[in-house]
Amino acid sequence: MDWEIRPVDGDNEEEFQGWATTLATALSRGRYSEENISTIDRPNYQWERSLGAFDNGKVVGTAHSYRYQLTVPGGKLPFAGIGWVSVRPTHRRRGILTALMIRQLQDLHERGETLATLGASESIIYGRYGYGIGAIKENWRIERKHTAFSAPIEAPGHTSFVSPSEMREIFPGVYERVAADRIGMAVSRPAFVWDSWLADYEQLRGGSSPAFYVTYEEDGRVDGYVCYRTTDDTLMVRELMATSDAAYASLWQFCFGVDLKVTIEAPGHAVDEPLVWMLADSRRLQRLRTDAMWIRLVHVGDALIGRGYAQNGRLVIEVHDPVCPWNEGCYELEGGPEGAECRPSSESAQLVISAADLAAAYLGTVPFSTLKHAGRVEERSSGALARANAMFSTSREPWCILHW
Repeated sequence: MDWEIRPVDGDNEEEFQGWATTLATALSRGRYSEENISTIDRPNYQWERSLGAFDNGKVVGTAHSYRYQLTVPGGKLPFAGIGWVSVRPTHRRRGILTALMIRQLQDLHERGETLATLGASESIIYGRYGYGIGAIKENWRIERKHTAFSAPIEAPGHTSFVSPSEMREIFPGVYERVAADRIGMAVSRPAFVWDSWLADYEQLRGGSSPAFYVTYEEDGRVDGYVCYRTTDDTLMVRELMATSDAAYASLWQFCFGVDLKVTIEAPGHAVDEPLVWMLADSRRLQRLRTDAMWIRLVHVGDALIGRGYAQNGRLVIEVHDPVCPWNEGCYELEGGPEGAECRPSSESAQLVISAADLAAAYLGTVPFSTLKHAGRVEERSSGALARANAMFSTSREPWCILHW
C-alpha cells in the first residue's frame, strides 16, 4: 500500500481542492460539482471527521461523517451519518475504499459512537463492511387522473402556502415530532440542512421550479408540511411530513389537486404509509421498493443495550465481525420494554449471525426467521428464532429520509 489515510486539512486550499475534485470526479452527478462542494457544502464540513486517501500527497479517496441522534425502539442513540465516500476512477480496485471504511469504523469506535448509517449508491458495496439494510423505502409515481380517494376525507384544518423564511421557522419542529415517533429517523436535522432548503440553490434543482412550501394547520398548530417542485407536467414531492391522519390526507389531497400537472412523483416513502389504502384505484400507484438506509452496529453490546424490546426475553447471540474485531464474540442479551442488559457470555450460542445481518434485524426491518430461511442465521437452540422475532419486532416499519 503506497497511500496514506488521514483527516483532510480543510484549511489547506490544495487539500480541499483535491477533496472537491475527487468527489466531483468519482460521483459525477448533481450536487457533487466542484462549484457546489466549494460554495455550498464546504462551510458545513467537520474536518476532524473527514478522511482522505493520499497518493503521493494527492487526494484520491474521501469519506466523512456527521454526528446525530437516531430514533430506535424505545429511545434514541448517537450515530454517525456517513457520506462523501468516493475513490477516483484511476485508483479503484486497489483497496482504497476498504482502507477508508475500516479506518472510519475504528475512529467511530474510539469516539464512542454506537451506530453508523448511510445511503448506498451501489447496494453491493457496504455489506462487506458490516452494514445491513436498516430501512426500506418506496418511490411512488401516479397520474393525477387516478388520484381520487375511496372516501371523502374529514379534516377540520386547512392548508396554506408559507414563505421560505416561514418554512425555516416551522418545518424543523414538525419534522422532529414525526421523527420522535418513527424508528430509523434522525431525531433532528442540523441547521445547515434547513438553511440549504432556505437557500434553494438553483444549481441543485435539476431544471425544476423553485421549491413550494405548504403547511396543514389545525387549532392554531401546524401538524404537517409538504415541500414540492414542478416541471411543465409533473409535481415532485420532495418531502411530506404529517403528525396526524388529517394532516396526511389533506396534504396528499392538496398535491393531487394542483392544476395543469399530469403526474405526481414522490420518492422515499415508508412502506407502511396509508396512501395506497386511501386511493380508490390503488393499482395506479406505481411503487418501487428499495433500500433507504444501511446501518452498522459500531459497538454491538451498546447497540443491543440502547434499544427497547417488544417483550421480555433472553438470548445468547454469537456475532461474527471480521471488520470490527472488538464486536466478535458471544453476547447474553436480556431485554424487554423497560430496557436491556447485554454482556459477554461463555454460554453456547442460541443464534449465530454476522454483524451485517444483526444490523438488518436491529431496527425490526427483517425478522430473524426470514434471515434464517435466507441462510444468514443459524439457530442452535429450538425456540430462539421465535423469541428473537418477538423481542425485536416493532409496531411500525423503520423509515429514514437521508438529508445529511
